[in-house]
Amino acid sequence: MDRLHPDRIRADIDAVETETTARIAVRVLEHETNDAFEAARQEFERANLHRHRDRNAVLFLLAPKSRRFAVIGDEAIHARVGDAFWNELVDQMTPYFKRGELTEGILFGINRIGERLLEHFPKPAPPS
Repeated sequence: MDRLHPDRIRADIDAVETETTARIAVRVLEHETNDAFEAARQEFERANLHRHRDRNAVLFLLAPKSRRFAVIGDEAIHARVGDAFWNELVDQMTPYFKRGELTEGILFGINRIGERLLEHFPKPAPPS
């Protein structure tokens, strides 16, 4: 299993957040969990992502000791992309994690959701 590369992850998050009104967070659990989705919901609230003005924040949660992960998006992004998108994203990220490529899996997820965030929540152009 690879070591996470926070600088690469931060760079991709910054690229998405610069172009959209969204917030993206990545959390890594140091302990085991049987329910990564519930842990992600708790982290989402703990990080106050549910209070983001545009309700389009996204959280990626990794639980390496449990070999589990979850992706959760707030109500505005979920309303735009729906369950099918989230299920497809998880299916596409899973092979990375099975190969132990944690950083690549997270980067893939950030960039896929970034495309949708840019489509639905682009940052407004500054007044000229």
